[in-house]
Amino acid sequence: MPAPHIQHLLRHLELTRPLTVFDLETTGVDTDTDEIIDIGLMHVSPKGQVRSFQSLVKPTQRTVSEEITELTGISADMLTDAPSFAALVDELKPFFKNSDLAGYNAQSFDLPMLESAYQRIGQTLPGPPGRQVLDAYHIFRKYVPHSLERAVQHYSGMLFHQEHRALSDVDATLRVLSGQVREHKLEGSLPAVVQAVRHPYLDADRKLKQEGNTVVFAFGKYKGTPVGDVIDRDPGYVDWAIREIGGEMAEILAAER
Repeated sequence: MPAPHIQHLLRHLELTRPLTVFDLETTGVDTDTDEIIDIGLMHVSPKGQVRSFQSLVKPTQRTVSEEITELTGISADMLTDAPSFAALVDELKPFFKNSDLAGYNAQSFDLPMLESAYQRIGQTLPGPPGRQVLDAYHIFRKYVPHSLERAVQHYSGMLFHQEHRALSDVDATLRVLSGQVREHKLEGSLPAVVQAVRHPYLDADRKLKQEGNTVVFAFGKYKGTPVGDVIDRDPGYVDWAIREIGGEMAEILAAER
């Protein structure tokens, strides 16, 4: 039987496919050059079956700085016999291939870092079409903007000292998500909850927002201007945004044309 906080989460979220909650520790914050050194995952099925995975990961190009060791407790010596990321992909595939994702600040950090790790070995992150990403940090920022430690205390009443180790942070994130769906009445399908957390923004990067029935830019020189107006009078700007910024915003802009 899953832990009480996971049971509670499943009573409120209508999962149509598994939810994989994940966290990474890395050599730094640059998704182009830094590498994963610790990965933790919990795979929660719609029926409440839970399986977890954790592994240290040996970086191939980067070293572990003293600052990262102080933050995470992970030293270069601990990684000497750890598998490389490439050696782990077969074990990771069942956690990702049919799953939606969740994490704490995953949209801005962990997910881009994970995608970059796959790209370096010539692969792509496996996943289903229309994958949803439920980010506990986005929920927390919307309602009570603080750190993961404060989030755990606020939503579960527990005192939590963030260890900066992946699997412990994953369980903490699940506790936060469980408290968030209860306190903020976030019930329904995962896509509906993700959209409710983003509202009025339409994309994770908050580049576009909904104002009534109109989609408007939320950044740059056309901030506050309806997308349709910009398409009519400055289509080159829209082309630039799609090409250079990309992501979900590009998909929305392309649909608005």
